[in-house]
Amino acid sequence: MKRWMPSGIRSVAVVAPSGPASPEKVAAGVAALRRCGVHCKLGAHVLTGSSVPYLAASDEERLSDFNTALQDPQIDGIICVRGGYGSMRILSGMDWDTLRERRLFVAGYSDITALHWAMIRKDAGIPIAAPMVAKLADLMQGANAEFVRETMYCAYAGEAPSRSFSLKSYRGADAAGTMLAGNLTVGASLAGSEYLPDGANRILVLEDVGESLYRLDRMLTQLRLAGGFRNASAVVFGQFTQCAEPEELDELFQRFAGEVDCPVYGNFPFGHVNKFCSLNLRMQGTIRDGVLSLESGKEGL
Repeated sequence: MKRWMPSGIRSVAVVAPSGPASPEKVAAGVAALRRCGVHCKLGAHVLTGSSVPYLAASDEERLSDFNTALQDPQIDGIICVRGGYGSMRILSGMDWDTLRERRLFVAGYSDITALHWAMIRKDAGIPIAAPMVAKLADLMQGANAEFVRETMYCAYAGEAPSRSFSLKSYRGADAAGTMLAGNLTVGASLAGSEYLPDGANRILVLEDVGESLYRLDRMLTQLRLAGGFRNASAVVFGQFTQCAEPEELDELFQRFAGEVDCPVYGNFPFGHVNKFCSLNLRMQGTIRDGVLSLESGKEGL
């Protein structure tokens, strides 16, 4: 089996800035990382629970775990346990100076979008949209395991994967820019805050799960009105799992394409799906004739 973590990653912190995960899922994910030769340091409050059932621990405890990891000289980066909700609640207390100085990676997706987009806005660290600890074991053994391993390795290493990605066109044109991927709900929730990044010269990749059609419409409109798509290189829709019928999503994305001034595409393998393409959000992408390719960059390990 091809190694799916670069050899430069020897030790990682495992933290839970959002929702709780079962001890069994955490243990299975940690075991998968260890089989790949990566030492894991578990945050002190990953499994403590909270009086608020949708949070892994209190805000203070989750923030403490995160900042402790940032200040640990022995780790090469941070991998989050799972999404859910809660990461935006700790943004104001994060040690941005240390993250900016050490340039550590922070890996996750879904609710971790709040951390990733804030990292882009603060120019701190390397955000990597990649599978989280609670899902690692399942994804490593599934039908798409080879795809998941290759794109994960490339995202961490800052290398271009061998494959490119054919997209569905809603408003076709060639484009190039830095990748900016995330969950639509979480991204829209940052509108009006100091943590919403500038979308200019970026290829925005959006995904979501379990949202009704009108809510997706509302959140796209919210981001558009907040300037999130202003001067964007392109918008690429990933997977919108359990959100609406495919034809309804097509109609929504086609309407959206008429409301922004950039190319709009869809059908990218990113989201709450087993065929998950990891993305290093410091890397560049290009779209030529409806095909997205990622380019190797210096931000890797």
